[in-house]
Amino acid sequence: WKGQLEYSLTHVALLWKYNISWPDSGKPPWRPPQRWWQAKHNQWLAVPAMLGLLFIAFPGRTLRQGIVALNLAGLLILAAVFFGGARFRCPYDPIITLLALEVYGLALAWLSRQILRARRSVPRAGPRGGP
Repeated sequence: WKGQLEYSLTHVALLWKYNISWPDSGKPPWRPPQRWWQAKHNQWLAVPAMLGLLFIAFPGRTLRQGIVALNLAGLLILAAVFFGGARFRCPYDPIITLLALEVYGLALAWLSRQILRARRSVPRAGPRGGP
């Protein structure tokens, strides 16, 4: 079981690390743009999309987001069981982008509520000047 778990984790890691999505071995002019996209994807989309998997746990509030998150969960399961690689993740990039944007949107909404709440709790100074 330990060896299989190690293989599964390696396959999931291959979705984001160690290779580029396309072409794996091909024309050199395409490698720099793919490396750039891979870096940006890992930097800005992968972690928020993984947080978006939590939408599955709260189907009542976030049914639509949960359905989108199921696609990413399916990709992770398939990679863990069979094989993972950036080229297999590439068709899921739009779904990963949607999940990441949804997480960013929720974080922004939460932050704006916190700022508004903080502004309401600050006592306002009275009018200046005397009678």
